[in-house]
Order: sequence, then C-alpha cells, then structure tokens
Amino acid sequence: MKRLLHTLVLSFFVTVFAMSQKKVPDFSVTDTDGKMHKLYTDYLDKNKVVVVKLFFVDCPPCNAIAPKIQASYVKYGSGSQRVQFIELSILPGDTNDEIKGYKAKHGITFPSVGSAGGATSVVTAYTDIDVGIYTGTPSFCVINPDGTYMYDVVPNRLDERIDSALVYKAQNIPSKINVNFVLPGVSAFPAGSNFYLKSETETAYKKAIPLTENNKLVFDYPSANFPKTDKPFISFESTSTLDASKINVIDLVAVRKHILRLDTLKGPSLIAGDVNGDTKVDVQDIVDIRKVILRLIPNWNGGVAPLVMEPKQLKITGSDPTYNFSPQIIRLGDVAP
Repeated sequence: MKRLLHTLVLSFFVTVFAMSQKKVPDFSVTDTDGKMHKLYTDYLDKNKVVVVKLFFVDCPPCNAIAPKIQASYVKYGSGSQRVQFIELSILPGDTNDEIKGYKAKHGITFPSVGSAGGATSVVTAYTDIDVGIYTGTPSFCVINPDGTYMYDVVPNRLDERIDSALVYKAQNIPSKINVNFVLPGVSAFPAGSNFYLKSETETAYKKAIPLTENNKLVFDYPSANFPKTDKPFISFESTSTLDASKINVIDLVAVRKHILRLDTLKGPSLIAGDVNGDTKVDVQDIVDIRKVILRLIPNWNGGVAPLVMEPKQLKITGSDPTYNFSPQIIRLGDVAP
C-alpha cells in the first residue's frame, strides 16, 4: 500500500525539464553489490556525465521503462566510457534483496542503491525544491561534469540530454595540464627560462605559466588565468646566459664525427648540435662550438637561445580531462651530455 501511494505523483509523461547553472550536491553511496560511488571524486572530477535515476521497486512506470534505460546504459558504454548511470530507491523499505530482484527481472547492470547504501539522504537532497521540482518516479537528473545539471528529464528524451551533456563538457570543463620536464644535467631552470600558453591563430594571446617549486607546470585550461583561445599550445623561451662550462672538446668531436659520417647524431644530440639554428649540423656549428669553448664568444651567434624545448610546442587539443607532457629541455652545444 505504501508503495502504491507514490504512483499518484508519477511524472512519466512530464515533458518539461530545467537546465540549472547551480551544482548538484555531492554524495557517497554504496550499491547493492557493496561498491562505493562518490559522485564528484569517482565521476564528475574525471569528466564523466552522471545520470541519477530516482525509482522504487514496485513503481509501475519504473518497471515499464527499465529495459529502455538499460539499453541507454549499454549504448553509452556500460559505465566504461564517459557516462555512468546510478539509480536510487526513494523508499526506505526497498531492501538490497528486493532491489536485486528488480535488477534481475529487467537485466539492469548499472549501480542501484537502497536505503542500506545511503540512498535516503541523497534522495532527500535531490528532491529538494532547491535542486528542482520533483514530481515523482521515475525521475532523472543528468549531471554535467562540472556539476551543473538537467532536471527533470523525461525518459524518451534521456539520450538527447546525455548527448547535450557530453557536448557541454567539451566546451566548459577545464583540463588539468601537467608538464614534467627532463632537464639537461641541472636541478633547476636558470634565470630567463620562461613558459607561455600561446595560440596558433591569436598572435596577441600570450600567458606566462609559472613553474612550481619542483620545476613543473601545473595549471587548468581554460580558467580565469588562462582564458579559452583557438589552438592553444605551450612554448618555451630562454634568454638565459650560455653556460660555456657545460660544453667541451668531447661535444666538438661528436659534431665532427657526425659531419664526417663516422657516427650519426640522433634525437636530442642532433638538436643540440645545431647551435646556429639553421636546422642543420655542419662546419659552421663546429666553428661556433670552438669559439664558445675558447671563450671567444659569450653566446651563440645570431641570438640563438642556449636552451630549447623538444618538442617545440606542446599542443592542447580536444577536451581531455588531463594532459601529461614530458618534453626535454636541450642545451645547445651539449651534444654528448
């Protein structure tokens, strides 16, 4: 009887939904299989879209649409990709065994939570007027990765709203940028070493990126300090003084062997051998390296920077939740480090 009373407020045919710029309350629940689910930590912070379904075991419309909702769950990767479904029973009387029976009846494989797993307090929060106008079960809340949401979504438009949430993520959720540098035999960058976020098309866009104490770059993009731009990339610029003590006869011999085809320079060593920046290693590079060793010139000719980054650009493409770059900082002339 207690269950049937809830059918008086069913919203199966409601066609209105609201897009809120507020953020849904966080929650931590344990499903009927004993697995814990933390809304933000496990899903939203990892740029996933979450579909929260409110139901109860004996709800007629919930039973009627269960196969369709399961089909949507499978369509979006069964939780292994960018969308996760979680259903919460609104009734304290729905035991784990009863919910498991409901799941088995309809072949449901996404997480289900009853009062034993903490559903009651979450349902209270998600049916509060501050979140949205709750009109009964089944009820759906599609949550964007930034915590904003669409509520109340009707079942026949659920896939459409999920697609919108996936696009919304791509446009609005910042990516975490992590850059770990391989340095050329030093523990810290010399003065005059600077990193910038730039744009391939907006030439005026140039934002300095500060180093952390352990010589890393860690920042969010886009964000207040790094507004969205077209085709962004990280660049490295060095105006530091050339450290001639790091360059010696061994480097000179390595460049000479390369030119004579006795031993080919590769990778970072090849880049380091091009001290005049003309994209090739030849006799002129030998001349300049010799002058630096003899202290005849304080810096590379033509204003070539003493340090360069390889690759020269770290491009931020798409909308991945995290970018991990590991570029190498190369000291020109230091061919045989």
